[in-house]
Parts: sequence; structure tokens; C-alpha cells
Amino acid sequence: MSGAVEVQAAWRRFLDAIEVGDATALGSCLAEDVTMFLPFANNREGERGRDAVVGRFARAFEVMRAALNTTRLVEITVESFSARELGNDYYLVESLLSFGTEKGRRSVIYGHSDSGWQILHLHASNLNASGSARLPPLLG
Repeated sequence: MSGAVEVQAAWRRFLDAIEVGDATALGSCLAEDVTMFLPFANNREGERGRDAVVGRFARAFEVMRAALNTTRLVEITVESFSARELGNDYYLVESLLSFGTEKGRRSVIYGHSDSGWQILHLHASNLNASGSARLPPLLG
């Protein structure tokens, strides 16, 4: 299997973990020293490190689960995906997602280690149906 195909499968595993609110599965998709910029109003500096990122998502999952009263928190559709090799064991992923009336752009750097393909860095931004930037209401 090619690196790009493996990275695409790793990306889907990460999104699947978000859809069902599984912080443990989400954590397995992340490098120990991961950095993330997430479109959360109360987190303008982003997160550094697996524990911080998993903690941030775990709190968001709790809020979403309580508000939605369902096991599936969101359905994420990958509208576009591209993976560009940056060098041995590194890929840049660019992806356009849709979830509800929102669209999200994600730029992700993946690295390969003994643990498989893991996210080293993720930058996220969201747009509403009108095309303007918007924070997810339950995540801000």
C-alpha cells in the first residue's frame, strides 16, 4: 500500500474518532509532540502535545454528548483530500470537510514512526453556509 493511501486511511480513523467522540482512539492518531490550531473561541493559541489535544477534544465531546444526547456526535464527509509527500515518512494533507451546514478546511502534517502514521500538526478553520468564518457553536 502506498504512503498516500495509508495516510488517507489514518485521516479517516481520526475523523471517525471525532464522529463518535472517542478521545482514546483520537489520541492514538496523534504524535506525542503534536501541535494543533483548532477553531475554538477559548483557545486562540492552539494546543501542544498529545495530552493537551486529547483533553481539549474530550471536553468538547462531553459538551456535545450532553447537548445532543446521542452516541454519534457529528457526521463528517470528506469532500476533497490530497496528500503530498514532503520527504521520506512525511506527508502534507489538505482536506475539505463538511459537517452539517459547516465546511472545514484542514491542513495536516503526518509523520511515520513505529506507531504508524500520526498527526504531527493540524491547522483547522471552518466556514458556515454563507462562506464566512464561524466557530462551531458547541466547541467554542
